[in-house]
Amino acid sequence: MHILVDMDGVLAKFEPRLVSIWQQRYPAELLIPYEQRRRWDIIEDNPADYRDRLLEIFTAVGYYRTLDVVEGSQAALAELKQQGHHVTICTAPMPGIGSSLMEKHDWVIEHFGATLAKNMITTVDKTMIKGDILIDNKPEIKGFYKKPHWEHIVYDHPYNRHITGQRRITWDNWKEILPEAV
Repeated sequence: MHILVDMDGVLAKFEPRLVSIWQQRYPAELLIPYEQRRRWDIIEDNPADYRDRLLEIFTAVGYYRTLDVVEGSQAALAELKQQGHHVTICTAPMPGIGSSLMEKHDWVIEHFGATLAKNMITTVDKTMIKGDILIDNKPEIKGFYKKPHWEHIVYDHPYNRHITGQRRITWDNWKEILPEAV
């Protein structure tokens, strides 16, 4: 089985780092709490006047290198690979952030190894990539192909729980959600 795995919010803790930096810089201005989030894009879920400051934080050189790993993701991907599945990290570049590609690549080497980094795919249109499944926290994946070559399995977060009719996964329950991969 070819398993595509998104990076931000699935393997890397994108939002907790952003929130931590925000709280250090702007302690009197609160972001929408994680459990109350309703949109995938954290900028859209918060006041409009926060936009430029939020962008400044996660577009800063070095931001991606400081992200923590989502608990259980390393063990799950290692087990999937050990079982003979082809695992590919499939991530979107951050528009206008030239350093994000190299930082994401270096982050994958550091936390998941050179083999996964070598096979990593960076694309703005994940529908163009062939695979059996795509594990992604984005509620809806849109692109050139209306019916991609993979099944979208939603990585669970409060902002995507309105999506129904699709399998929902975390690294705690992946064996139950992907019985065909075990």
